[in-house]
Amino acid sequence: MATTATTIATTTPQKLVPFLLLAKSSRGAAAADLAIKAAEAPGVYSFAELLSVPSIAALEASHPPVHRALSLFAYGTLADYHSQLAANAVPPLSPAMLHKLRLLTLTDLAHQHRLIPYAVLLDALCLADESAVRDLEDLIIEAIYEHILKATIDQQRRELLVESAVGRDVHPTSVPLIASALRQWAHNTDLVLGNINDRIHHVKSVAAAKASAEAKALADPSSSSSLARGGGKHKHANANPSWAAASALPGLRGFFA
Repeated sequence: MATTATTIATTTPQKLVPFLLLAKSSRGAAAADLAIKAAEAPGVYSFAELLSVPSIAALEASHPPVHRALSLFAYGTLADYHSQLAANAVPPLSPAMLHKLRLLTLTDLAHQHRLIPYAVLLDALCLADESAVRDLEDLIIEAIYEHILKATIDQQRRELLVESAVGRDVHPTSVPLIASALRQWAHNTDLVLGNINDRIHHVKSVAAAKASAEAKALADPSSSSSLARGGGKHKHANANPSWAAASALPGLRGFFA
């Protein structure tokens, strides 16, 4: 199902603020260590703002593996990590970092699907041991308590029904695509509004023409009097059958005489 889940509106996370402040005075290895700590820190799920700090952005040249690892937490998923790990592009993640990347991958899936089968979740989150289902449900419950996901677990159907999910960072390369989609949406909205305005104008024109015709009919004495005369005769003839019978009596009397 391709329905995208609703995004929970957020501001700059308070738990990220200390790392932003420390990053301003950190350089080189200290900045790399700070990036790793931010990725491990509980409650921090947004990293684009940290990546934009000059000292952290400089890690792309001085410490490429660390910078790529931090970028995974901003824009990537568990599958991206395994792909880059196989290519020796990123260092192995600590258990805490791996757990957080699973949570972020879960929110990424929640943005793509409203109804997610357990099989899809288990595969995407690389959960395959005997306790996989229990681990998956624990992960979902944690995501709900962390307010990064609103969803309902259907254990009988083995599905996750997504209501909403926290927004992830937007990669700079995705901005033109988003802008294009917004422009298309604005264009379509203008067309719909124009169509609605045309229909409103048409309805008002029809109503005005009808009101004008009725006003002219009421203002024309000959039209109204002729209608009244015609209606009166018709009514009189139909409404008084005794008079019609009495007027016919002389003829009937002559017939029987």
